[in-house]
Amino acid sequence: MLSERQSFPIVAGQLLNLNPDVLSDIAKCMSDGEHVKPQTEEEKACFQVIHDLDHVGKHVEGSITNKKIYEK
Repeated sequence: MLSERQSFPIVAGQLLNLNPDVLSDIAKCMSDGEHVKPQTEEEKACFQVIHDLDHVGKHVEGSITNKKIYEK
């Protein structure tokens, strides 16, 4: 995983405070092709981390996010 240097403490804190069960449920739904919209604060926290890491990943050549952007 990557994070921008100035955002690292924030992202690290977010990761440490995530509910792993909620993150696992979201990952399962997404892997099953479901559209997931965060409802609870815990789900919103998971999505924020996913967004923050995705934002950085788009700049990393060969990363999944980078490939996803160029497939569109």
